[in-house]
Order: sequence, then structure tokens, then C-alpha cells
Amino acid sequence: MRKSQAFETPRTQITELIDALCTKLSDFGLYFRGYTSLSVSTYCNLPPVGRKQISDALSFALALMNSAPKNMAYSTLDAFLIGKACQSLNLRLPENFTKSIQSGDIVEIYDLVTQTQVYRNFEFLRNSSYDLLTVCVTPYPELFAREEGFEEKILERTREITLNGHNTEPWNVPNHHLVEKLDGRHRKFFLKLGLIAPVYNSNTGERVAWASTIQVVSLGSAYPTPNVVQL
Repeated sequence: MRKSQAFETPRTQITELIDALCTKLSDFGLYFRGYTSLSVSTYCNLPPVGRKQISDALSFALALMNSAPKNMAYSTLDAFLIGKACQSLNLRLPENFTKSIQSGDIVEIYDLVTQTQVYRNFEFLRNSSYDLLTVCVTPYPELFAREEGFEEKILERTREITLNGHNTEPWNVPNHHLVEKLDGRHRKFFLKLGLIAPVYNSNTGERVAWASTIQVVSLGSAYPTPNVVQL
């Protein structure tokens, strides 16, 4: 019999949660590493509030996956999960955002005030060297290096859409490269930013978040020699 959750260690709780999520995702053909010994140790060393934020987010993802019909085609899974997530979070996306999602899109929703991620699909992890828990416990600037100048372009475009936009629009940010900083191979990705849209509270109509689609292509190592291990 499974031990009561109250008596489980943080290590057991998070690994069992991620194992369950990865098993469910594999039913739809999604495979990636859930965690490593290092990412689990990093998680266990976080303060309780940090661990709770991560476990709550992953529990939410598992609940969404458990709501998906077993016979659902992968091509329709994203639209279904986004609809369920928005329903649970009282969010409303522009209708043409969901209809415009393409196969291979990385789909993300961020809170407007905190800029924390409230929804993501798992498409990027199919290409990344990172495991799921590493992405959860590590700040974005420590994970990735973006070409110089593009962070500012992205922030400016985000402000334009979240403050003044009313519908789904192209990102209108040039394609560029992203490098994994923590992986010894420093894998490089080509990023094509797709769509960005404001997201509204479904009850009040207030702007509360923003949504985005991106596509990535892995380009292998960012360096000509494997001896380079840090930026």
C-alpha cells in the first residue's frame, strides 16, 4: 500500500509525481527525462514554498493529462489541454489563438503581473537536453543564453500586446538562436517565434496573462570543440 502523502519525503513525493506524469504523457507519444539525481537534490534543498509551487504546477499538469480521453489524437491534444487549463484558471484566450496552434508548437501562458508560467505544453522537452525537474527548479537565465539584443525585443513586444493588443498577432521578432548553458554539449536551437496574444479573466474581462507559440529546431553543439564547458 502506498504510504500516506503526509509521511512521504519531498524526494519521494516529487519523483512519484513526475513518474506518474511521464507515464501519462507517454500514452500520447511524449517522451523525455523526468528528473536526475541532481535536479531532485536541488528540489529537496528548496524552501518549502518553492517546492510547493513546483509540485502544485506538476500536479495541475497531471490533472490536465488525466482529463484527456485515452483515444484522443496527439494532433488535438494541445487544444484540449489549453481549453481545460483555461477553464480551471478562469482564463479566456482569443479564439483564433487556439485554432492557430500548429504541430510542434511550444505553447506557454504567463501571468501578466508576476510573469510566472501558468501553463506550458511539453514540446520543448522533446528536443532539450534538460529533464523536466531541472527546468522547474532552475531560473531561466541560468538555463539558456539568447542572442544579444533579443531579450529586449521580446520584452518590448510582450508589453505592446499585453497592454494594447486585442487579438492574436505574430510575434514580429526575428528568428534567432538559444543555447543551453548547463548541458556540457551546449546544444544550440533555432527559434521561430510564432504568435502572441493577450489572455483575459473569463469572469471580469480583465487582462491577466499572455500566451505564446514558438517552434524550435535543434542545431547540435554551439561550439566547434567539446572542450568548452561554460559560456
